[in-house]
Amino acid sequence: MSEVDVTAVVLTHGEPSVARALASIRAQTVAPADVVVVSYSETSTFHDAINLAARRVRTEFFVQVDADMIPDADCFEVLRSRAEDHVGIVAGLLRDPLEGRIVGIKLFRTECFRRRQYRDGLVCDAVFEREIRADGWRRVSVLDFGRPSAADWHTLGEHRPDYEPFYTFSKFRVLGARRRVEGNLYAALNVLQHLRTTEHPAALAAQIGFAHGTLAVDRTLRVRKYEPDVETEFLRRLLEPPATVSLPHDRVLPGDLRELFGAFFRAGIQARARYDRSILHQGLALLRRERAERALVGTIAICHGLFCDAFREDEAREKFDVLGGFLTAPLPAAYRAADLLRPVGEPGAGGRRS
Repeated sequence: MSEVDVTAVVLTHGEPSVARALASIRAQTVAPADVVVVSYSETSTFHDAINLAARRVRTEFFVQVDADMIPDADCFEVLRSRAEDHVGIVAGLLRDPLEGRIVGIKLFRTECFRRRQYRDGLVCDAVFEREIRADGWRRVSVLDFGRPSAADWHTLGEHRPDYEPFYTFSKFRVLGARRRVEGNLYAALNVLQHLRTTEHPAALAAQIGFAHGTLAVDRTLRVRKYEPDVETEFLRRLLEPPATVSLPHDRVLPGDLRELFGAFFRAGIQARARYDRSILHQGLALLRRERAERALVGTIAICHGLFCDAFREDEAREKFDVLGGFLTAPLPAAYRAADLLRPVGEPGAGGRRS
């Protein structure tokens, strides 16, 4: 392979970590022909930033490196080795301290941007990939899903953002909205299971954001900067652990998913009205006994309720209906028999990803 046909594209908000990302690019075993840095101050949105970057690339391929990424030394070499004929995108996993393994780094064939562009929206990358497939390009992944656990999946570097609470909440709120728009129940269940079992200090903020975002109707959600206001102060209070969380062991949760949603939606609204974070913690603890799909419904309900002012039956029905096709999305047969459908803590249930 040539060492001069790949450009490194760095997208940045001006974070201090951009120097770390640039250093990891300089350490690549296959040195990029060029490095193009695009600041969001030039564009403000991700889709505009990557389109602008693609216009500045003069090589056949480019690798998108966000400022919070640290590619392994062989990352570019491995990605480029998979860029065979008719391959438009090569995707690799990154190690993330909160999420475990994420699809985080991609090599693009620059020609794909001659006819297509990223467009605004929660799933702009998925739309772009669908459109270039129509042009005859393929997307391949540098990983082996057949391996026994996520800890064995091939990774190409680290994703290391500053997981302060409000950034985490905002980031995962966008992710939750994205998973519902995609209809990707499988991915949503995996995210929830991981957040319920990880010991990362930002896990609760991520769980609240992800669950709340799943019911978002705004398809232009963005990861927002922290700004002190009533909502962020309320979130800060929620993230403080309560003194005690009592769990009634004889509590039987509704069997019907719609009733379960309504009960936990009401509980979230009560937690907000009373400023009582113990209601949230108790509800999430009760849901740890439930199978993944029921836990997902209850978690979405109670976390979304935290941001609503009053309970109304008709609103609860409408919000449950929003989940509609998302909850009935098909799951792989192997998934239904896997550990992820067991309650958290049940013998044999899936543990943390490393």
